[in-house]
Amino acid sequence: MKQLTVHLEQGYINENGQTCYQTLTEDQCAGLAGQMGKSFKTLSRIDSLQIDSVLKRILRVKLIHSYELWKDSNLLCQRAFPANPASITTKTFSLTVAFEESFSKNIPPGPLILEDGKLAKLAHRFWEELEMIRSLDERQINDVLRRICDIGCLQLYYVWLVPATIDDDTLSSGLDKPASSTNEPPKRTNFEAEGKLNNRPATEPPQQKTSDPTHSDKRSGITSEAPGTETVACPVSTSPAIDDGAEAYPTPLLDCVDSTQLKRWNLSVSPPSPTRKKPRQREQARAIIRSNPTAESLMKGCNFNGKYLGDDGIRKVLKADAYLLPPDPQMLRYLSDQWHNNLSQGRHALGLPKEWIGIQAAWNYICELETGNLDPVAENVAYMLYHINYSELCQHPEKYCPRACKDGKRNPTWVLDCIIEAAYPDDWSRRLNGPQLRSNISNIYKRKAQWCWEVVASLGAGVLFRGEWLNKLYDETFSAVRVNALVTYISNTRPGTARLFRSLEPAMKTLMFGQLPDLIKTFRDGRSDLQEELSRASTEDQCALASQSTESQWSVINAKEIAVGRVSDFLPIQAIQEDIHGQEDIANLEDFNFQEYISMQDYFTNQGDFHVPLQED
Repeated sequence: MKQLTVHLEQGYINENGQTCYQTLTEDQCAGLAGQMGKSFKTLSRIDSLQIDSVLKRILRVKLIHSYELWKDSNLLCQRAFPANPASITTKTFSLTVAFEESFSKNIPPGPLILEDGKLAKLAHRFWEELEMIRSLDERQINDVLRRICDIGCLQLYYVWLVPATIDDDTLSSGLDKPASSTNEPPKRTNFEAEGKLNNRPATEPPQQKTSDPTHSDKRSGITSEAPGTETVACPVSTSPAIDDGAEAYPTPLLDCVDSTQLKRWNLSVSPPSPTRKKPRQREQARAIIRSNPTAESLMKGCNFNGKYLGDDGIRKVLKADAYLLPPDPQMLRYLSDQWHNNLSQGRHALGLPKEWIGIQAAWNYICELETGNLDPVAENVAYMLYHINYSELCQHPEKYCPRACKDGKRNPTWVLDCIIEAAYPDDWSRRLNGPQLRSNISNIYKRKAQWCWEVVASLGAGVLFRGEWLNKLYDETFSAVRVNALVTYISNTRPGTARLFRSLEPAMKTLMFGQLPDLIKTFRDGRSDLQEELSRASTEDQCALASQSTESQWSVINAKEIAVGRVSDFLPIQAIQEDIHGQEDIANLEDFNFQEYISMQDYFTNQGDFHVPLQED
């Protein structure tokens, strides 16, 4: 069981010139309890690192002074915002809640994982709920928390008031102190917990080392006094500061919406209904756009195959650019555990189907993408592999389609028919829905997969280590011209990022074929130097953006042309030919036997990173 304690000031409202507590109606209390219950339920489904990330965001806006997170009797993390006690002019109280983890790290699918933007959204929602809680009186705080326990989202809760006099060490950071294995959780005697879960008694929280609280209000679970708190280092972070360190790029901030969209890591699921049309998601992100008038003017003057971008097209390109960020070290740290767990169970590291070439494989990948159960990196890789497969199927359908083509049908139509037949192998009546499924495949999966491959081919496979950007291209109704404009803009204004994307290509090639590259292994033993590379790339980008001049002219990049010549860079064709067949290297995919390649996947995934010379843009 996990126990979370947050320390915050009581808030008041000003009514008719008087300071007073806010009063909620019965319905409002129930609504707040439902909202907070949902937040606590989400916290119970993510791991400690992500809970820490959520709380740090709230700590930075100074709504809470400090927080501690325990699991059983072990302190997971504790952080505090440096503050002058004299600046605290209102009463301070602490809220402790306990909840059970709803996942097991040793049993798939493991914890839920939230992308950076969704973590920000969860933090924003939890911040609003804490802001409301601290403005209530003791009776209504108790009422709201009791309701949350009643619906099973908490096992227990406890609220106590902090003494008016605060020691100088209280609320000090202390994060530079070494962690001690002798740290004990706080002892709280006379602890009155009010909470239920499946009619089980509430468990006692960890015990306090110093003084005991006095005057416990057994009815409300609120006590008038609490002991001082010893601040210790957070063992789950390598950074000595409250922040994770200076990130080279900002994280997109998401507007707070009614529900947090979660992605569960890969697990076996039934194929979704292929006739369901996937709605286009409304824009939820408000990313930080790095706008530069000179760069925009240069992009306006670019001739993209006889077409020029207008203001609307430039705006869409800048929006997409804000999402094409380098990898997030913290996110990779989260993902590395699950990828390692997948490998230990004999699965593809990303949880993807190992067979990715052929008609049935195409349908299997559509099912995986439709369910939304893949983590952001796995989803990107799935789109790229789907594109390579689909291109091969359309180029040589006679090798893969189970039946002969009817006269007059184009290859893509023939391939789509076969995919639909693979979706409904024993149900001819449901194939009547084929046109709808064909439309979804062509307008969603094929389009996004093609954009994914063109961006990867032009900028480097390192773009696959970050999520969100591919959905942004779809949301902004991108076209071939805008894809060319996007890669042209990034290549000219963010050369450091483009260099980083290309340098990460060998690691991504290893990962896409199911193994863990050295880059990911370093996150598991704390040896990653990715943060230094991010800082270097950021500096290069800033210099490039500042040096733009209207007297210069950008070289336009044709992403589609580059993509055609780069498939062989991602498939070890030369190694196959030399090591297996003893033949000379081939120049294209026409003579490449994909079926033999599939049977040799174990051979390649055990060879480590692929060091393939990169094509210069």
